[in-house]
Amino acid sequence: MGYSGTTQFLIISHTQIIMKKLFVIAFAIFFVQSVVACDMCGGGAGSQYIGLLPGFNRDFVGIQLLAGNFTSRFPSVYYLVPRPDDVINDKYNTLQIWGRHKIGKNYQVFAFIPYQYNVRFTNGERSCNAGIGDITIMLNRTLLDRELAGRQHTLFGGVGIKLPTGGTTSFDNVAQSQFPSMKPGTGTYDFMLNANYTIQKKNFGVNLDPSVVLTTASSDGYKFGNRFSVGALAFYKLAVGRFLFTPQAGVKYEYATLDYYNYKQNWTNIYSGGGILFSSIGLQIAYRSLGLRLIGNLPLAQHYANGRINTNSKLETGFFVTF
Repeated sequence: MGYSGTTQFLIISHTQIIMKKLFVIAFAIFFVQSVVACDMCGGGAGSQYIGLLPGFNRDFVGIQLLAGNFTSRFPSVYYLVPRPDDVINDKYNTLQIWGRHKIGKNYQVFAFIPYQYNVRFTNGERSCNAGIGDITIMLNRTLLDRELAGRQHTLFGGVGIKLPTGGTTSFDNVAQSQFPSMKPGTGTYDFMLNANYTIQKKNFGVNLDPSVVLTTASSDGYKFGNRFSVGALAFYKLAVGRFLFTPQAGVKYEYATLDYYNYKQNWTNIYSGGGILFSSIGLQIAYRSLGLRLIGNLPLAQHYANGRINTNSKLETGFFVTF
């Protein structure tokens, strides 16, 4: 767009007021999720979704807020005295910096640096884990970027690695031994394969975003299940003055294999593994080099951890600047 770095961050027009209001609203939604707040649920083992990208041919950096709300029932940890199942409500919250840097014409590097804030209510008692999460780096190559039969096709794919940069010690002994997903990190190197395909005709388009995560075991033997996810979103681009609105709607599916308490001994965690189908609706707003994204996900069907874990909702919101 030809704007300097100073101009991008110091806009003194009415747009600054609008974006500040949107920023406040987004953070308010995030903290409501945290206050009223599994393996697949979040924590250090989660996958990274790319979806619709801002400015395909430009670098960008942004901040994302990711929040998930989950309810589960597990046998009580007090085995000596018969008790009803523990009722658990989890809130997984991630604030992360992410961005993309183009290398030459065909390569892109993505980086995700998360901070985890996870809250658990067990029979009404609150516990919390927080800290820097596992950093993810992905390298993608553009495989297709051309117009065919009046439709623009864009496809890129690549590989990634999740580094064991997050904390793996929980705040209490029960959470440390029974609930590894509450920890900010997994203590493992995990590997990813991903692709992102967009087909667009004029202002209407469809985006597909499949990914696979292959996990490894930690030093204490725990291994999160491998993961597969795919999202399909239809979108429409509407220009209003200098604003570009991109509403989107679709579905997203996540599947995970069983975790292992001890991978070498083949001790599986029966309270893990399964699939979830989400409905997804969102809106992306761009003004020159600035942008806002808000996406909500509600479960349509799910069977996870033998039916003991139920996903209530997931929320993603964030800001980005292209340059």
